[in-house]
Amino acid sequence: MTRDLRTKSLSINQVLAKRKDLSPCIVHLTRDTNGRSARDVLISIIDEWKLRAINPMGRAARRTELSRLLKENQKVVCFTEVPWEYLSLLVVPIKGRQINFGPYGIAVTRAWARENGVNPIWYLDQTRGHNWLTTPFDKILRKALKKPEEFDEHPVAELAPFIDVMGTGTNTSSNQPYAREFWWEREWRHVKDLILPHELVVLCPESERRKFKKIVADHHYGRCPIIDPTWSGEKIERSLRRQAKREFRVVSLPR
Repeated sequence: MTRDLRTKSLSINQVLAKRKDLSPCIVHLTRDTNGRSARDVLISIIDEWKLRAINPMGRAARRTELSRLLKENQKVVCFTEVPWEYLSLLVVPIKGRQINFGPYGIAVTRAWARENGVNPIWYLDQTRGHNWLTTPFDKILRKALKKPEEFDEHPVAELAPFIDVMGTGTNTSSNQPYAREFWWEREWRHVKDLILPHELVVLCPESERRKFKKIVADHHYGRCPIIDPTWSGEKIERSLRRQAKREFRVVSLPR
């Protein structure tokens, strides 16, 4: 087998098909928020066929120099890139995590996401002694924030929503421990609201698939396979093949 791989030339699509650590889709999961359940949030998404950018995120989002109005352009929609076989790990409670997702959401192909302005984010290591990237970026950010009212016109304002930090240590000023280790989520973001594609995958518990099939049919006429995020990867792939005319997989060269 090894000899065959060394002598046989593979296309990039063949290589990606063998990479089980990569996913053809990115996933947006919902959670209980503002008095609404994760289920109700998904129903609202289907009703509007749109994901709303509600929270400002990124390296500039926490800066006190920016007013609430100026942070509007830092509001994003978030996705995570996860292989189907590990999707269930995102909907179980995780110790120390402030946000817990429900088994509801949608998935879109990576190819569509890239064509529509969704991009992987860049994690800068803020661990003490490792901050050789955080320091120069923050220097650029501080310079742009000297005139907060002009921040939206600065090029860094477009980059900031896609840049976040990771690291574990102790805050030198407050002497309090910190831990921001979300790099494993492989997060993607889109600035501002995002109109959804004609075809996508709907995620909900198996017991509610029939209900959500009707909800989707009442609001939309596209093909929308429905899966349970707690299923095994093999079961999800079988279900997608059965429900859709084509699989959700990488079908073109990566861009």
